[in-house]
Parts: sequence; structure tokens; C-alpha cells
Amino acid sequence: MNIINHSFQKRIFLTLTEDNEETVVVKSILKSPLELAQKLIILLFEGNLKEIKNELDEIKYFAGGIYSAENIAKTTGYSLAKYYPNMFAFHQYFQSSYRARQGKVLEKILIHILSEYTECDVVPNTSQKMLKIVSESFQYNFPNLDIDCLGYDSKNHNIILIQLRSRDDTGGTTAKGSLVELLKEMIRTHRKPSDEILYLVSVWDARNSQQKTSTICKIYSSIEDLIDIDEVVFKNNIAKKGIKIRNKINLRMVYGVQEISNAIYDWSIKKENNIFKSISNIISLIENWDDLWIAYENSKRGQVSTFDITSFWDWN
Repeated sequence: MNIINHSFQKRIFLTLTEDNEETVVVKSILKSPLELAQKLIILLFEGNLKEIKNELDEIKYFAGGIYSAENIAKTTGYSLAKYYPNMFAFHQYFQSSYRARQGKVLEKILIHILSEYTECDVVPNTSQKMLKIVSESFQYNFPNLDIDCLGYDSKNHNIILIQLRSRDDTGGTTAKGSLVELLKEMIRTHRKPSDEILYLVSVWDARNSQQKTSTICKIYSSIEDLIDIDEVVFKNNIAKKGIKIRNKINLRMVYGVQEISNAIYDWSIKKENNIFKSISNIISLIENWDDLWIAYENSKRGQVSTFDITSFWDWN
């Protein structure tokens, strides 16, 4: 990482650094939020931040009080009311954009771990490529369903398929059921895959996991008509060592970084001990960067900082 020294606070800009072994990994994992930071900077320099407001739908204009604020601003010139619509639109845009991108970071971390610490010789970076591997194993064209992460050990004919949620206290029953949509399609084919498959349902943040029982119940109810497994047996085993759903199809659910690491280790044949510390090591590697928060703060104020943004831009 390239640290810029000056009379103010040090900044670490990942998009400015030379591509050495460390920064290539970090920038690959943080690719999606870095793209958001860059987009904010471009909007700021082009003076187009107000254009974000034009993307708001009509519902937000009356439900978010934007019509009222604009009317007050026009009739009274009240500066706070004039400021509100643009600020509302900016925060709406940023938070919505970031929410999707944080999941991409988690997926990239798992892709890196499968590539570096397991026997996987094929670790696709898109859901379409992952689905193609599954389709080839079943000799069946699956519908276009999402896969968060997949590793394929072609030598030993092993596939680990990971469906990931960042946390489990958000999303309703539909979201929980969607975790096993692809599994349901696998069962419905009545085909035996050519590879051993571990279908791993993972929740990254294990805090406030009161929904764990609810998630297990929803998973079971989603597939109970397709399997011949007792409900009690299913619920007692899915969050432990997993459960055999069909020939060559195994299902397991894990909560938290440690359990995710354990599951990948258990699945891997070579049992690389570095897997246990891999996630925490990667987090330590990628946690020190300033691109996004500086871009956010400057965009929020709607101004270009004489150092932070211009230095970022000139070197990018």
C-alpha cells in the first residue's frame, strides 16, 4: 500500500498504489466498494451530485417529505429545507449502492480462500460460470439462479457451493427460503451429479442470531416435500456436520466466521490449517483504506477538498 505523507492526517488510497502482490489482493477483494468511491468522485468533479435527486421515484417525494421541503425552500428561502432533498437523495443512493456491494466483498474473500487454501482448481468469479459447473455435473440446464461462491476440485470431483447471507436478523421468510432455491432444483432433477456436492448455507455475522431456528425451519419447509428425512433429524444435524439430502448432495448450515472456516476445512481434502486464520488475516489486510469514507464525506458536503480528493484524482 502506498501511504501519502503530508502535513495532515495520513491517507491510504488503494486506487493510487502500484500493483504489488499485497495490493492486488486487497484491490481485488474491495473492487466493488472502490468502484463506488470512484463513481462518487467523478460525480463530484463533474458537479453532477444533484443529478442523483432526479433518480428518486415519486413515492419518496411525498413519503419522504421532499415535496414539502422544496415548497418551503421556494416560498421562504429556508436553507435547511433547500438542502434536504439533495441530502436525502445522496444518502439514499449511497446506502442502497453500498448494501449490495458489501456482499461482493464477502464473496471475494471466500473466493480467495478457496483459491489459495483448498484443492479447488476452478473458482469462478461470476454466478453464471458457477451455475455452468453445476449444470455440467448434473447434465441438466438449471434456471438462472444465483450462487454466491463456488469452488470445484476437478481432480477429486468435489464441489463446494456457498450461499451467503451477511447477517440473519434481516429479511423475511422469502429471503430465507431463497437460500435453497438451487438445492430444490437439484433435487427435482432426480439426477445424480458426477461430483460430490456440499451445499453450504452460511451466515457471516453470527451476532444476534435469534433467527437461526427460524431459518432452519424455513429451509426444511422449503424442501420437505422433496426429501425423505425426519424433521427432528434434519434440524438436529444441519447446523452440525450437515445432512445427506440425496446421493452426492450434502447440506450444511454454518453461523459466523469460525464455523465457515471450519466447514471449508472439513470439506477440503488436504486440510490446510491456514484456513482457520485465513478470514481474520484477510480482514486485517484489507481494513486500512480511506478511499470510500473520504469520497463519501466530500460528496456529502458537496465540495472538493483541496487535498483529499485532488490528491486522489491526480494520482488515479
